Amino acid sequence: MRTDVKDLLKKIALGGTLVAAAAGVQAASDGTVGASSTGSVELSLEVEAAVKISNLLDIDLGTFATSATLSGFTEACIYSNSAAGYTVTATSASTGGTTSGFQLHNGADALNFSVEFDSTALAYNTLTNFTGARTIDDDCSTGNNTRIDVEVDPVDASSISTGTYLATLTLLIAPQ
Repeated sequence: MRTDVKDLLKKIALGGTLVAAAAGVQAASDGTVGASSTGSVELSLEVEAAVKISNLLDIDLGTFATSATLSGFTEACIYSNSAAGYTVTATSASTGGTTSGFQLHNGADALNFSVEFDSTALAYNTLTNFTGARTIDDDCSTGNNTRIDVEVDPVDASSISTGTYLATLTLLIAPQ
């Protein structure tokens, strides 16, 4: 009786192996003994979506003395290997009050600014989609492919106290 149970377990195990092989779980094949022998293995590789932003420069908006709009820009390189594209979420941080939008601060005084990414206006802390892969190399040796523009409305600038207003603009790039 004990032999019957062992035989049954072997048959179940062998049946499971045959089902797994038929389902393509084991694609490797061994060669046979002879003057030559050939074996094969299946290869697989998964490439995950990746992004990178680089080549950014600080933006100096200048000195406000007239009613002219204060603006500046930096070029950048966006790498994305996904044809689906990438997303951008922009925020700003500065010493001073609580930031609920793009703001430069001088102590408690705040000055709003706007941001455009590749001619697309960005809303504060809001995901914005950009479609398509961007550049073919992650070190951006082919050059910059993006422009980030920042602007301060002169009406807002004319109604605040004197001083130096600062902020850090953060651009979070993520694959779609």
